[in-house]
Amino acid sequence: MSEKKWYDLDEKECIKQVYSKYTIKEFWDFWSDKKLRHMEVRIKDYELIKTTADKFKLPWCSSGVFVCNDVQLKNVIAFVRDKATIWFGAQPRKKNWSSRGWKTFGGKDTNVDEISFIFIDIDRKVKDGPATSEELKDCDIFADMILDRFKTQKWNKGYAKICSGNGIQLFIKLDLPIKLPLVSFDVTEERGKKIHYPIPNDEYEKVRKLITLGVGDEILKFSRKHKKDLNVDVDKTSFRISQVASLPFSKNIKYNGFRWRGIIELKDEENTGLSDYVLSKISNKNSSEFKGIFQVKSTPHIKNLLKSGKLLDNELVKFMLNNKFPDGMINNTIWFQLKALIRDSKYDTSSDEFRKFHAEIKRLHNRSFTMNLPDTKFQFSQDVVNGFCIQNGFNPVYKLWSKRTKPSPKSYRPHKDEKGKIIKDVSEYLTWRDRGRTIFGEPLELKPDSPILEDFKEVKEQMVDDKLNVNKGIAIRFLQGLIKKYGEERAKFYLNFFDRYFNYD
Repeated sequence: MSEKKWYDLDEKECIKQVYSKYTIKEFWDFWSDKKLRHMEVRIKDYELIKTTADKFKLPWCSSGVFVCNDVQLKNVIAFVRDKATIWFGAQPRKKNWSSRGWKTFGGKDTNVDEISFIFIDIDRKVKDGPATSEELKDCDIFADMILDRFKTQKWNKGYAKICSGNGIQLFIKLDLPIKLPLVSFDVTEERGKKIHYPIPNDEYEKVRKLITLGVGDEILKFSRKHKKDLNVDVDKTSFRISQVASLPFSKNIKYNGFRWRGIIELKDEENTGLSDYVLSKISNKNSSEFKGIFQVKSTPHIKNLLKSGKLLDNELVKFMLNNKFPDGMINNTIWFQLKALIRDSKYDTSSDEFRKFHAEIKRLHNRSFTMNLPDTKFQFSQDVVNGFCIQNGFNPVYKLWSKRTKPSPKSYRPHKDEKGKIIKDVSEYLTWRDRGRTIFGEPLELKPDSPILEDFKEVKEQMVDDKLNVNKGIAIRFLQGLIKKYGEERAKFYLNFFDRYFNYD
């Protein structure tokens, strides 16, 4: 049995097994690089800002308080996190002129001291209530895809991966922080008060937009290539230098409840050369080593590819390890599809992790599982895997018929109980049995040797466009036919697929 991933754990277990591995001090040391730096802790409640600043003797402004060590950060988190959602400035802050005429810390671009991280905020495309484990999984997969691109230049040695509560945030650490050029201020007098306005200059503007127009733009283009495969988006505002991020060890208070935020992974070694790459986006460097690391061809099933060191996280691999299969067809279906993934992933089958996996499935299923990889004309198909599952009584590995998005004009509608819930229990469904025979006729006669999906296809062809009652009767007779052919238990299993199969083309 493979170990559960963090997004599959309930929150209590996730805190215990994952988030608790890291401390506030470790996070502070990573973020500050063990130097004197000031972090903005963003709080939206003005009165709470003043109370927190007074209690711990901290600098503050209208957007939050500012801490310069792990003890101060720990105190603020403990005091505020049950009262409000809090964030932190991704880049270190400094004092600068406020519009009111005094030097102070603040949350504006002119208060950013240096660019120390590439901050990437990965979230769901559709935000409707708290994120599901599947949505968090998609965010995590895409975060790993981004890290894999940085890995091509060995720039995955210093980074933090943080769960924001409903998404993932990455902080890729620059090997050399990029200082913001000084900004001049124009002083004018209004109503007897001196007002300071920053004066734009080209050098400052170039660095201020360095991430947004450079590597940030590359990441956005990379994410757009994979929107069809993963239900994720990259928030382009995360590339602004004064952007705030989800503070780990705090709560995301949202959707009439809260989710804990926590560190999933933290590495604190040097990403040598990354700052040069970032700076190359505003310089005249044309060296081939600085060609975009995100310029890669998209892969139709990139979500399913195998990853070195994470073989046992793959859904198809887990399916093969966690189930016993009936005789016949596994080599031509499940194993063939996995070999297509091995080919497309350019996965090293000589690795220790693969050899152990290969030996285990041979022992478990008592088969040889030959290693001849299929020709590229044979593409990996989720539907083939799911078809095997449905035929043999296993829950589908992947989302069913994912390419079917257009509502079918045949418009089958599943039965609902008195509360409007879809009936998925055969015994309830078949309260219609006698009525069905009276009104709709006898059970459908299904071919004794036909695969189940062939039965589904033939029944759908019998349905009539926009005739709800006719189609309901056909569905009832089909269910009766399934009971006759497969027995009530298997028919109950197939009932789960009526809605998805009959309602979409």
